[in-house]
Amino acid sequence: MILDFQQAKRILRTSGSSFPVEFVNGCYYGKNSGELLKGVYYKYCGQRFWEFLSGESNLYIDLIKPLASDAKRHTHEYQTKHANTLNKITRDFFLRFCDESGKIDWVNLVKINSSYQR
Repeated sequence: MILDFQQAKRILRTSGSSFPVEFVNGCYYGKNSGELLKGVYYKYCGQRFWEFLSGESNLYIDLIKPLASDAKRHTHEYQTKHANTLNKITRDFFLRFCDESGKIDWVNLVKINSSYQR
């Protein structure tokens, strides 16, 4: 990334551009530690990143509100699909690797998992 920033700076300089450019490494979550200027670029994380983009110090909070309401709205659907998938996997495992009493056929399971001859 640093090499890309340095190359871009050289290209801009040789093209005669006088437009001021600052290079930024942005991360939409987390917190900054230490200096923001990291040599040839700035590092902005979390709130600082969203404020840099928008000029609004609370944008990072404003963005999460609709995501939280969407998550609540989809929770039941997710839980239903999760339970169905768990049931399917359990059924498939039972049919392939258990006998009628429910005991696991470890030999068959290990052969399927580890044998080079299937």
